[in-house]
Amino acid sequence: MLMNSLGRMCLSLSGPKSDNRNDDSDTFICSFHHFPNGSITVYLRDFVIEGVQKGVPMGFRSMIAGFDDSKHNYLRFVGGPYIACGLYLCITGMFLTLPSDLSLLFERKLKDPHKSPTSAMELDFRSIERLGSVRFCNSKGYNQIYRFFLAQFYMLINIKFWKKAIEMQRQRWNQVQVQVRCILFLPYVLVCVMELIACFRYYGLPILPFTISVIRAYCGYLLTLVKNYRLRIVRYIGFVFLFIVMAAVLFFVYMFCTIFLDACLFLSRVCFFTFTGIVVYPKLSYGYLIFFFTIIY
Repeated sequence: MLMNSLGRMCLSLSGPKSDNRNDDSDTFICSFHHFPNGSITVYLRDFVIEGVQKGVPMGFRSMIAGFDDSKHNYLRFVGGPYIACGLYLCITGMFLTLPSDLSLLFERKLKDPHKSPTSAMELDFRSIERLGSVRFCNSKGYNQIYRFFLAQFYMLINIKFWKKAIEMQRQRWNQVQVQVRCILFLPYVLVCVMELIACFRYYGLPILPFTISVIRAYCGYLLTLVKNYRLRIVRYIGFVFLFIVMAAVLFFVYMFCTIFLDACLFLSRVCFFTFTGIVVYPKLSYGYLIFFFTIIY
């Protein structure tokens, strides 16, 4: 009964029935196939294709409809998901294979400021280690990069970090002349609040410091190569390539975040429909749950 009502709902969403449409089940938006054991399989391929043709945003699922239809549905500014994925794979392969030692390239760009910080956005390594409770200064390679970002994330749940950030703001305020404090009080409070929000977003989303590290690593690597040449035309060409590399890095990060979010949405949908199936068919799903937890443990 539930599947029949769902089928009628899909038919109502597909619009009125035309004269040249057949009565077969493959003309529905969703095709329902009943098997002898009582299970039901729902194919959404026709639904995705029809949705793409009508202009419904389908994300990477629009690739099912083909190149011509998908390029007008998703990621239009780069020519569609096919071209975007191709560029993403090419740029990723280039970034992974061009440096002789990728871990050393990133490790060199994790420089300790070695100065007294005036903002929570520019803490030295020792402060990050102490406030994040993760040691990374003695680590090497990818392990140091991983521990560095992990320590930055853990700082957010340490109340001492927020106390230190507010204390830095108070010290900056003490350096302001008394005559102009009344004028700058409200703007400075607003700036301090925005700075704390920026700290939360910067340290709470590791993709942001990772993006900055990638830009610094590859652009610094390219600048080092350009400085070794004395010819001005080579330097000019190198600076042009520098902007191209920055654009490629930003596109790489954008595609990485897009694919990551799309994967998270897919997994959340799987969890949601799995939970729905457990509620609707408890007897059938009970055995699968036991089998699933048996494999895990």
